[in-house]
Amino acid sequence: MNEAIAEVGRTGEGRRRPRLCVATITHRRPVMLGALLASFTNVRSPAGMELCFLVVDNDRRRSAKASVAAFAASVAGEARYVMEPQSGIPFARNRALNEAHAMGADFLAFVDDDEIVDADWLVEMIGALRSYA
Repeated sequence: MNEAIAEVGRTGEGRRRPRLCVATITHRRPVMLGALLASFTNVRSPAGMELCFLVVDNDRRRSAKASVAAFAASVAGEARYVMEPQSGIPFARNRALNEAHAMGADFLAFVDDDEIVDADWLVEMIGALRSYA
């Protein structure tokens, strides 16, 4: 699984819990993206953290928009869709970083759009971060 986690901000004063943004970049793979989004519905939130989700569509035709809208309607937290018009993974990842920051994320985890995540994926990653960072 091509995944990474990065600290994108600091918890500010008055903030209840750190916010973890889970981001994926996609380009014309609606079936695989749909399976990933479905797996997000079972993801457990790490203790003391608030989750949000971000999908960066690198397709000017906005082929992922409907899938993300359906997913956003089914989850309790924030789920955001954005389209990055400049083609290429570096542009889409930079857009994800900027959007996560705008969403108030303290941490950012990337996952590929062709993956299905385990329910404890984030719990394990944040556990490792807390143990070894």
